[in-house]
Amino acid sequence: MKPKGVLQAEETHTWFDRILDVTSYLSMAMIFFSTISLCVHVVTRYAYDRPLNWTIDLSCIILLYITMFAAAWVQRADGHVAIDFIFQFIGKRSQIKLHIFNSIVCVLCFAVVVVFGFKETLTAYQMGLIAGMPLEPPKWILTISIPIGFLLLLIQFLRRIRSLVKTLASAEQETGSPSAADATPFLR
Repeated sequence: MKPKGVLQAEETHTWFDRILDVTSYLSMAMIFFSTISLCVHVVTRYAYDRPLNWTIDLSCIILLYITMFAAAWVQRADGHVAIDFIFQFIGKRSQIKLHIFNSIVCVLCFAVVVVFGFKETLTAYQMGLIAGMPLEPPKWILTISIPIGFLLLLIQFLRRIRSLVKTLASAEQETGSPSAADATPFLR
């Protein structure tokens, strides 16, 4: 499965795309492992009265990692939910500008999460904090997935901005007249 995003189709062979592919395969493997382990948990619990209690904790950890590792891959494919009702009423160039603005806001928010996520992970590691779960994993193992996942998203949104700026430049060259391309259907 090789998804190509609507706006980033020309960038599907970079080293970063390979990283996103690896994280997506890791996410798929974790989903498979979690599914199998939970099925085994149910069978051992009800058939043998000996549940594998670690499967619940591990599945919770896996859900966090799946979310963080797959988010940038889904963004590359433009697979996230979007409310695009307003795009019916604005021109192509205005749509691109709105996407650029949205991406810049996302980059700024993701940068904050990455910085503070790494700080929190480092603090949890240095203090030797333990997560409040029966399995008692070190807390940094849980928190490290958040800054890594958001760093991947940040890079993907920077790539998106670059692609959108190129698209905007080519749209301006094609139309030549900024006002005609931005006119809404109501004003035409």
